[in-house]
Amino acid sequence: ILDFDDTLFNTQRFKDARRAKLRSLGISDEVCYSSYVLARKDTQNRATYSDKAHAQSLHSYGFDSAAVLSLLEGVTKEAYTFLFPDTINFLQTLKEKKEKVVIVSLGEPDFQKKKIEASGILPFADTVFVVNTSKKEVVKQIIVEHPEESVYFINDKVKETEEVVQGFPQLTPVLKISKSIPISEYNTSYFPKVETLFDIFPLINYT
Repeated sequence: ILDFDDTLFNTQRFKDARRAKLRSLGISDEVCYSSYVLARKDTQNRATYSDKAHAQSLHSYGFDSAAVLSLLEGVTKEAYTFLFPDTINFLQTLKEKKEKVVIVSLGEPDFQKKKIEASGILPFADTVFVVNTSKKEVVKQIIVEHPEESVYFINDKVKETEEVVQGFPQLTPVLKISKSIPISEYNTSYFPKVETLFDIFPLINYT
C-alpha cells in the first residue's frame, strides 16, 4: 500500500510551482496560504482542496477566479514533472517482482484522481483509492481481501501511520521521510524509516 503525496510525489515542489504561478497574478504567498487553508477542509473535517476550491477561495480575496483556476489546472496537468526521481523505476521494479500495488491517497476525490492520473503512475498501480476522511476503512478492506498476504504500508505521515497500524497490527509500516515533517517526529517512531523509495527493498522479504 503506497501513499501518493510526499511518498511518490514531491508535493512540496508542486505547491511551490502553484505559489509561483499565483504570484504572477499579484497574489502574495501569505494570501495564497490563507486561501489554501480555507479551501482545504470543510466543517466536517473532510478534505476538500482542489483547483476549483482554491480559485473560489481566492475570489473572496478579490482575485479573478477564472484566471486563478486556469493557472492552477495548468500545474496539475503537469503532475508528472513532480514525481520523485526514483518513483517510476521503483514502481516498475515492484511490477517486475509481481507485487500488488495499491495507492491509497487522502484528498478531495476528483482533484486527487486528476493529479494521480496526470502523474503517469496509473499503469503501475493495480488499484487506486482516494478518500477524503481517513485511510483506515480502505486499509481494512485490503487486509480483509488479502488475509494471508504480507501487506506493507508505505507513508510519510508519522501519526497517520501509527493510527493505521494500531488498528491493523498485521501491517508492516515503512515511513518515507518527507522534508515537510520535522525529522524529530520521525525519530520518535520505532517504525523503519527510508529516505528514498529504493531503500524499501531491503526491508521486504521475497520468497
